[in-house]
Amino acid sequence: MRDAAVKSKCFCHIGHPKAGSTTLQVNLFKGHAKLNALFPVRVGAPTNSPFGARKTIEFFDSLGTDGDCARRSFEVLWRDYVAPRMSGEAVNILSDEHLSFGSAPIKEVFERLASVAPDMEIIVVIRNQTDLLRSWYDMSPVLGGPGGWRYVNFQTWLDWALSGEFLVANKMFYADEIEAARAVFGASRVHVFTFEGLFVKRAERGALAALLGLEECEVSALLDSSRENNAESHAARKLARRMLGPVHASWFLPRGIRLWLMARAAGFVSNRRTLIPETCYKRVEAFYGDQYYQVQSSESRWESYLEAFGGLTFALGPKETGRS
Repeated sequence: MRDAAVKSKCFCHIGHPKAGSTTLQVNLFKGHAKLNALFPVRVGAPTNSPFGARKTIEFFDSLGTDGDCARRSFEVLWRDYVAPRMSGEAVNILSDEHLSFGSAPIKEVFERLASVAPDMEIIVVIRNQTDLLRSWYDMSPVLGGPGGWRYVNFQTWLDWALSGEFLVANKMFYADEIEAARAVFGASRVHVFTFEGLFVKRAERGALAALLGLEECEVSALLDSSRENNAESHAARKLARRMLGPVHASWFLPRGIRLWLMARAAGFVSNRRTLIPETCYKRVEAFYGDQYYQVQSSESRWESYLEAFGGLTFALGPKETGRS
């Protein structure tokens, strides 16, 4: 595969889900002329893919799937569909928030990428695990399967999520993932950002812009622009799901109707975001131990967290952040 190895500038953004991934993909990576987006947007129209939705998803699925068959498929798809579309002038961006959730160990995912793009750099966006789980719950506050859906409160849902049944919860041990990336690509090519720093306080946008060779004002304008996953539209989808039942309302409700529904229902439907009792924060913190990402923490707690990452330095310190 060295014959198809990439020589041009290339980043791989690996998520996480509910950490601004779709906004980064749709608004920034696909929205800036200097970036060459090579990934599927798994929401919205499949025609968003630059080289065919089916082959694009096949590529990322093969990258995250364990076994020799998947590895060979990844190599063929890279050679035939990805490498020919790499740009020598623009910054190439691979992105899939599901990469760490496949059956392949995350270090093997990085090793496959390094085999075809040894100079690739990795972008990871992390979010406080409790807030991230709350966002998942808001999107689907139910347990059970088709024909047996039932609404549950957050505490009950959290019991299930932390029982080992919820794959996402099992994959949010951030230090393990980041250390695997550093072991394969080297510490200088692994860049960690926080959801709070990019989308709440926005203090990390300058660092992201510099990394991609863009102006900070351009990055901020694109991240704040109204696209298919903007904050108001996202909140409307969540609210519509709560009202209509365990369905993905954005599959069939146009954005205008979702916003209308949210406006009409705002007076009698509970807060768009589930309020999390402090006890739930403590439960999730206990589950992740030293790898729990504290948005608000003392200096000593923050230093302890960095030690779990082998001295990894974030672009934004704890004193400048706040819970979303």
